[in-house]
Amino acid sequence: MSFVSKANPTLGGAVVSVKSGAGKTRPARRRRGRSPGSMIRLLVLQISFGLVIVAFWELAVRLQWLNPLLFSSPQEVAVSGMKLIASPAQWLQFGHTISASILAFLLSGIAGVAVGMVFAIWPLFRAVSDPYLTILNAIPRFALGPVFIAWLGIGASSKIALSASLVFFVVLSNVLAGVDSADRDWHRLMESLGATRSQIFRKITLPASVPGVFAGLRLGMIFSVLGVIVSEMISSENGVGQQIVLYSNTFQMAKVYALLLILAVITTALAQSITLIQRRVSSWSYNSSTGTELAK
Repeated sequence: MSFVSKANPTLGGAVVSVKSGAGKTRPARRRRGRSPGSMIRLLVLQISFGLVIVAFWELAVRLQWLNPLLFSSPQEVAVSGMKLIASPAQWLQFGHTISASILAFLLSGIAGVAVGMVFAIWPLFRAVSDPYLTILNAIPRFALGPVFIAWLGIGASSKIALSASLVFFVVLSNVLAGVDSADRDWHRLMESLGATRSQIFRKITLPASVPGVFAGLRLGMIFSVLGVIVSEMISSENGVGQQIVLYSNTFQMAKVYALLLILAVITTALAQSITLIQRRVSSWSYNSSTGTELAK
């Protein structure tokens, strides 16, 4: 049978810990990592699977199982990709798209996390705002592209606005999921010990929401690129989206697939950077199911 010990009801720098019936502190469970051998085997399987897909793709195009006009072979895509990568003008187009994506991500990511934290502190405000946010979230964001273009023109502002309107709700929903994942038993315990609302937020809600926050930011980074690309495809002065439309209309499909693959690599790298940041703060985050200590 478990019980909870508390040194100071005011929580002024005290430590809350979960103890077992034998009086020993129950250690937090740690996830076992894969052994080097298993990681190598997994990597080999992943690479082999990818090579099989590429080989089948090449074979399907050569045997005309796929229409060569619409499906370029992997070899043609690779050649087009190398030419695009070697072109300074092409990187200028990538720069327009990625810079707008990062700016939209920063604006909407900060706003989404901030609003989620405000909702965590004031649940009544969350309940009052919920139907309006639900209605706004139900609006097809891509349908707002022409509206933003009419308001802001075909420059970077309309791209950022469309992308930010998409990312904000992605981040907010994940932050709220993280907030709701906090163990209510810990809330009730700290309330019974005289904790203030701010103390409960700092020691329980905020640490428990960290995984949800970073999950939302990773998805938000991906959706920010998606939003900018769609806006560029609708109407834009520059950017990769405009190039995709141009190459598709002229049936230069190898360039289209090469652009999509390069964008996928860049977006994956950006999302992985957020994962690296999460690892930096993961030791601080609190999982309410592990019985981890809550310190000042």
